[in-house]
Amino acid sequence: MLKNTLSAIHTNFQGKSIKRKIVVFQSDDWGTIRTPKSKPVRDFIQKNRFDANPFLNFDTLETESDLNCLFEVLSQSCDYIGNNPIFTTNHVVGNPDFKRIESANFEEYFFESTLDTYRSLNSTNQMDSFWRQGISNKLISPEFHSREHVDFILWLTQLKKGNLKVKEAFDLGFWGIPLDANIFKNQNLMATYDSFNQSNKQDYLNSISEGIAMFNAQFGKFPTSFIPNNYIFPLSLIEELASFNIDSMQGMKYIYLPKEGKNIPREQKRRINGQQEIPNSRIISLVRNVQFEPTLFNNKLKTLNLCLNQIKWAFLFGKPAIIDTHRLNYVSGLSEVNRDENLKLLKQLINEIIKKWPEVEFESTENLSKLYKV
Repeated sequence: MLKNTLSAIHTNFQGKSIKRKIVVFQSDDWGTIRTPKSKPVRDFIQKNRFDANPFLNFDTLETESDLNCLFEVLSQSCDYIGNNPIFTTNHVVGNPDFKRIESANFEEYFFESTLDTYRSLNSTNQMDSFWRQGISNKLISPEFHSREHVDFILWLTQLKKGNLKVKEAFDLGFWGIPLDANIFKNQNLMATYDSFNQSNKQDYLNSISEGIAMFNAQFGKFPTSFIPNNYIFPLSLIEELASFNIDSMQGMKYIYLPKEGKNIPREQKRRINGQQEIPNSRIISLVRNVQFEPTLFNNKLKTLNLCLNQIKWAFLFGKPAIIDTHRLNYVSGLSEVNRDENLKLLKQLINEIIKKWPEVEFESTENLSKLYKV
């Protein structure tokens, strides 16, 4: 308990205060494949003893049913102004095109849009309309996560080298080997920007610019906020984001810097709510100070109480409660039971928030950023 209290104080005591009691839900990784639903994939995970990893057990591509169930919960409650809770859904707008990558002998990276992935894996053309329905009803507010959720430079390098585990996963249509497998000198295969250096800077600029264009094509709007995969991002690209009119960067209280392929301790930089991400930048830091991740904990009720306690500390310091709640809690492809239990808990959380703080306001990340800039 003392450890949690000290952590809450450390996260919240600095930064610009907003006296209103604002709650923002931020949810990452919508659109990426992560873990396909198939017996060969499950066999691979178990054979390599990756099955303790909750993302490999529960996180997979969302379906129409998943969005419908989430929207139903969000639409059942509202704050005193009449606003429903709104999820900032952070989107990966593309996935690897496995056939084209292999045809090029792993010399070049190719991708497809997430909408094409929905069609090929979920056999549906309706996901686009479901997302737009959620936007229209102010239940979700999409923002940009990445073009793809893989360090494509590290991935291609390992595939060309003949890394057996990476190639076996590739043949099964995924790449989600966990960091604790420790086969990449502690580089993170899931972290898009972890292989960044000055010599490949243009590859990453292309990933960002193409990803933002794809985001606009999918949602009919440009993003205003960004969160790097696994909180790893080079500081030198932050102003490049600003050129795309990104106003805020989401994340935790630290941003981690790429290792640039070196086997060295990872550097980190402290982030403060409402302050500039780097000096003289238009982009402000939005720091997550609350966790609602029931899938990551055995005791789901304890997760709920911890979340409410973290909200309390945020409000005591005059900060918005920015709730980190990952997609894996709300998708059913690998476990419908897990999704349904978490949705019930989400509904309970929302009701408890409204009960404890009747003056609470539910806001999107985009609107929170505007409040900080007033």
